[in-house]
Amino acid sequence: MNGLDQKLGRLDEIDKKLLKLDTVSTNLGKINNQVKNLEGNLATVNKRLGDVEKSSVFVSGKLDDITKENKNSMAVSKKQKKILHERIASVEKQNVVFKAEISKIAKEKKSKSDNISLDCLNVIKTDNERLRSSVLDLQCQKLNENLVFNGIDEQTGEVTDDVVKAFVRTELEIVREIPIVKSYRIGKHFDGKIRPIVVKFENRNDRQDIRFAAPKHLKGKPFGVNEHFPHEVVKIRKELLPIHKEARKQNLKSVLKRDKLYIDGELFDKTKHSHLRSRISK
Repeated sequence: MNGLDQKLGRLDEIDKKLLKLDTVSTNLGKINNQVKNLEGNLATVNKRLGDVEKSSVFVSGKLDDITKENKNSMAVSKKQKKILHERIASVEKQNVVFKAEISKIAKEKKSKSDNISLDCLNVIKTDNERLRSSVLDLQCQKLNENLVFNGIDEQTGEVTDDVVKAFVRTELEIVREIPIVKSYRIGKHFDGKIRPIVVKFENRNDRQDIRFAAPKHLKGKPFGVNEHFPHEVVKIRKELLPIHKEARKQNLKSVLKRDKLYIDGELFDKTKHSHLRSRISK
């Protein structure tokens, strides 16, 4: 039994050694493959090195050729360089001349453009002023049949036609019947503020009689009867009215017609009639 056990133990050892040999064989196979790969890579590297050497030889030859050509063309290149410098200098001079011409043309163009723009602006301003004047004329014509009554107390539920007719009889002493087309208060209603009454008369003669009677009968009273003008004209008249009154104080012939003031037959001029403005400011 002991002899058999010994033999079995040796067989086990032999099996273990065989396993180790298989492992070693496998590793040797892997190493062989790696060596083959390295040999392949080495062959590729050697081929590339050969190509590089050939390229170096080719480049070296080209450099030699270029060097020879440069040596042969040195004299020619110096002459060409001189000619090139001369041409550059000539072009630079021409460039200076061209710049000066371009600058001159640009200035002339700008000047003409400015003149054209100024002319166009003047035409637009003239047309705009003419249009504004035409619109004002139309507005004034539309309001030409009206008068504005100021200072007449406002009553709740009033009929403005009756209020105006009563005012004309009592304050202006015109007792005949005055036909009215329409009348109404203008402006927003505020406590303590008396709104004016705009009246359109059927007969222009009635309007004129009332207009000319008002200064005589209403002097010193808290009432007023005025022509009806557009807002723009009213604003200008407010500025001109104090000058108009001052001119009359100085016994000058002053006429305020719509939005124009004439003093001694001449249209009011801020510079020429500055003495009137200075008296008002005092």
